Amino acid sequence: MFAKNKTDLINKLKSLQGKAIFKLTRTDSFNNGEFIKVLHKVTLDKIILIDNNMQQGSLYFPKANEIEYIENGFKIKNCTLELIKVF
Repeated sequence: MFAKNKTDLINKLKSLQGKAIFKLTRTDSFNNGEFIKVLHKVTLDKIILIDNNMQQGSLYFPKANEIEYIENGFKIKNCTLELIKVF
């Protein structure tokens, strides 16, 4: 499992800032699909991701019990982030 709880997730993501590539899978929105994103920055309330066009997008952390932890990533609402590679 990628992380055990929200604090663990934030700490692991902070250590990967600027070094990790994630596959973002979005469902049930106007912009569904799979996207490759680089983890740019992590704060206590959000994750900032950058795509290959250098456009930033933010994903806000919900309450701790609304995060689902999976083998190589995590799910927040309708978005799944799976770690692909670490530089």
